[in-house]
Amino acid sequence: MSRSLPAAVLLLTVLSIGCETDAPSDAKSTFEKPTPSWQSLVDQVKSGDSTEIEMREPVTSEQLGQLVELPTLQRLKLEQPSLDEESIKAIASLTQLEMLILRETKLEETATKALLFLQNLRVLNIPQAEIDDRQLAEFSALPKLELLRVGSSKLTDAAMKSLPNFPSLRFVHLIQAPITDEGLMALHSFQQLESLYLDGAQVSDEGLLQLMEHCPELHIHINQRHLDFDPSGHDHQHPSDGN
Repeated sequence: MSRSLPAAVLLLTVLSIGCETDAPSDAKSTFEKPTPSWQSLVDQVKSGDSTEIEMREPVTSEQLGQLVELPTLQRLKLEQPSLDEESIKAIASLTQLEMLILRETKLEETATKALLFLQNLRVLNIPQAEIDDRQLAEFSALPKLELLRVGSSKLTDAAMKSLPNFPSLRFVHLIQAPITDEGLMALHSFQQLESLYLDGAQVSDEGLLQLMEHCPELHIHINQRHLDFDPSGHDHQHPSDGN
């Protein structure tokens, strides 16, 4: 039986990384489990008991080098302020990877090119990447990518114009990207897009209304809130609804 990332997990990922809950941080931390050690997570994948590694603190380049020994790894979540060349190569070797989350990580052009080896990737979450338009456009070479979450003040409206070139993309979340109404116009014909989250954008109500007219099924969040004039916006379910 295949253990690939199911559609239900992808949907929960969309909800969890897009919509914020109102629970205070101290209430959340009460239920947090102790963080397993890096080596224990690696051993679980090697033994076939797991296909996922999630670390909430940085690890060394030597530890990341162990990733080349984990060809069955499907989900990788790291809190990593920096990645050297060897670490990027190790991540790029994970050809079965379906979900990659790199928090606190700025990505140079060599890093984004290396990630193109991840041809099975369905979810890419890089909220502090600070990549530019050209780097983002390169991710269109990932044929199975469905969810893209990127944080970068370097992105412009040109980044939006590249999104329709992504063959499988359905969910987009851009953080602190100064997108304007011109960028929204590039999405008017992008009918496969199901969800658009923009935080820190410079779009107007008029531009959003025009987008909704062209893509009436598109779910839109601006700065973590539904549009007041979206008639179906509040039908969307949040993690706090128990889903």
